[in-house]
Amino acid sequence: MKRALPLAEPALLVCSLASGSRGNSTYVGTPERGLLVDVGVSAKRAADLLTRRELDPRRVRAILVTHEHRDHTSGVRVFCRRHRVPVYVQRDVRDHVDLDGVDDVRTFGGAEPFEVAGLEVLPFSIPHDTVEPLGYVIKRGEVRVGIATDLGIPTRLAAERLRSCDAVLLEFNHDLEMLMDGPYPWWLKQRVRSRMGHLSNEDALEMLGGIVEGPARQVMLGHLSQENNRPELVEAMVRDRLATMGRDDVHVTVLQQDVPGPVIALEPRRPAEGD
Repeated sequence: MKRALPLAEPALLVCSLASGSRGNSTYVGTPERGLLVDVGVSAKRAADLLTRRELDPRRVRAILVTHEHRDHTSGVRVFCRRHRVPVYVQRDVRDHVDLDGVDDVRTFGGAEPFEVAGLEVLPFSIPHDTVEPLGYVIKRGEVRVGIATDLGIPTRLAAERLRSCDAVLLEFNHDLEMLMDGPYPWWLKQRVRSRMGHLSNEDALEMLGGIVEGPARQVMLGHLSQENNRPELVEAMVRDRLATMGRDDVHVTVLQQDVPGPVIALEPRRPAEGD
C-alpha cells in the first residue's frame, strides 16, 4: 500500500490594496483566510479591491492597525462592524482610533507577538509622529512578510526585522529635491523630512540594501508621494542597487494609490540539500 503524500502547504499571499497618502491597506494570508494591515480607505472600497483581486472579503479574519493617522484607519470601524471581525491595536493607540460600535477590540503591547487567522504576528516599533507607530512581520510556517511605512528614519530594529522576510513592503515616500522645491508649505516640508516623518528615496534605498542581504524574494515600494516622487525614478534606483548587489532575482513592485497591486504568492522555502 502506497503512503499518502503530505498535503502541500498553501502559499502565503500578500496584496497591497492601496498605498499612499490618501489611503493604505494590505492583505496578508491564504486564499482561505487572512488579515488586513490597516484600512485607510472606505470599507466598501476595501471590499471592492479585495474582490477585484479575487480575494473574498468574508475571508478576512482581523485588522491590524499600524498607527492612528486617517490614511491608515478611516475604514477600520465600518469594515469591522460590517464583516464582524476583530481589530488589533496597540494599547496606547486604542483611544486615538475611531472604533465606536466595534464589539471586538483586542489590545496588545508594542512588542508582544500574537496569533490570528493561522498567522503569527510580530509587531515592532518605528519612528513616526504618532502615539506608538508599528511595523509588522507576519509569519506562516517559515515564510515571512514584513511591512514598514511611515517611518522618518531607518532604524536598526526595523532593518533587522525586515531582513528576515521573504517579501517586504517598504516606504519610498519622497525625493528630497522634489520635496524641497515642491508646493508643500514650509512646515509640512519640515515634518515630512524630519526624523519622525517619512523615508526619503535615498534613506529607503540604503535600508533596502541591508534588508536584501536576507532571503527577500519580493520587494514592494510603497507610500510614494504623488507630489514629491515619481514611480519610474524609484523603480530605476532600486533595480540599479539590486543589480549592483547581484540580487537581480528579487522581484520589484512599485505600489500605487488608486490601483491594487498584484497578488504575490510566497511558496514555502525549499529545504537545502541534505536537510
